[in-house]
Amino acid sequence: MSKKRRATNLLAPPVLVETAERRQHSPVVDQQMKMKSGHGVERARRVLYEHPLDVMLHRALILDGQHEAGIRVRQYAEMSICQTRVISRYDQSPGAAGGPEAEAHARAMLRNALDGLSKREKSVTLGVCAYGEWAGVWALKRGWPIEKGTPISHLRNALSAIARGWKIAA
Repeated sequence: MSKKRRATNLLAPPVLVETAERRQHSPVVDQQMKMKSGHGVERARRVLYEHPLDVMLHRALILDGQHEAGIRVRQYAEMSICQTRVISRYDQSPGAAGGPEAEAHARAMLRNALDGLSKREKSVTLGVCAYGEWAGVWALKRGWPIEKGTPISHLRNALSAIARGWKIAA
């Protein structure tokens, strides 16, 4: 084998294989991604569903507008309540996505989105969107009686109201 051929074999990217746990929860698909440098295309393997909202949309349990509203709630919730502060901030630190102003804006948007919803609708919306739980699992953990409406119906009503408030086409 020539030196040139041996060198090209060493530079070949390794075969990407996902773990069994990753395959168990969601199908894994190949995705072509443009590199940051703008030259060439890189192959990556990604899970098809990253969040319970994606699965609900795929199974036609929620509409496109409800999915978009849920993803926005997820983004605002992650920015406002899931931030961890390790150091005190005098300016924007590397760990904070947008600084204190962005966190305050996210909290205000989340508060406005949840305003006007019932307690169950608020709870299941935060449970599914912010914490990534399934609506039924969230209701079981809270011990909700079923006769008051199913958790998925509460989630649909809440996401529809949020989508109307944010003027997202449902």
